[in-house]
Amino acid sequence: MPGRMSSAFDRLRIACLASFATCGVTFAFAQSQPDAPHEPPLPTVDFLPLPDRWRIDLGEWRRYADAAPYSQGNEEYPWTRDAWWNPYRRNVLKGDSPIVGQEWFFALTATSDTLIETRRLPTPSGVSAATPGSDPFFGNGEQFFAAETLLLSVELFKGDAAYRPRDFELRATPVFQRNYLRLQENNATAIDPREGDTRDDRFLAWQELFVEVHLTDLSPSYDFVSSRIGVQPFISDFRGFVFNDNEPGIRLFGNARSNRDQWNLA
Repeated sequence: MPGRMSSAFDRLRIACLASFATCGVTFAFAQSQPDAPHEPPLPTVDFLPLPDRWRIDLGEWRRYADAAPYSQGNEEYPWTRDAWWNPYRRNVLKGDSPIVGQEWFFALTATSDTLIETRRLPTPSGVSAATPGSDPFFGNGEQFFAAETLLLSVELFKGDAAYRPRDFELRATPVFQRNYLRLQENNATAIDPREGDTRDDRFLAWQELFVEVHLTDLSPSYDFVSSRIGVQPFISDFRGFVFNDNEPGIRLFGNARSNRDQWNLA
């Protein structure tokens, strides 16, 4: 009996030593392997690399099983992608995302104002009437007037304007207008009656051309002091009934008490 027990213990001891030896070899092999180089995961439908927080786009999603993907022109999707040519989508040309780095934005605004009128107003015939034998004081009152006004506003600014005042801004807004007037009588389009009964004028001016610099912050609520130099709008009262014009000048402005007080010095 003791001989059988000793042989059983010997077999158990040999099995344990073999198991420890196997574990030691495995551990040593795992320790001797060099570290594998870390490679970033490839872009998939669920995980996409984002260059910044301004261009967070939504992934491809098929609303209907038999619908074509969005890249093939299918518009049956609950969202839209960026398009620099479409002003109704997220667009870098209207300041939705930075144009340089993370803080510089660009905004382009074009406005076209067209006016066409045909009217009949009392028009004096004058001493040099357009129609021979026009004796009455008032002549032919038919008139045609057309005016085209084009505004192009360009803004280059720095800072996140959605949460705090801009750190720097450069704005230029040229205005071009062409108007045409045709009457049936002389002496109304120009002082010299030899100019005839038509007038065609062209004008070019600057509605805005200024530089704005953020000087300092006054409180954690973004109460600030800024300065603006150049051609800019000036409004003397709240509604602009007394004085409202665009003139060159220097303006110092800001606010206080969490934007409850606003002040201007021009």
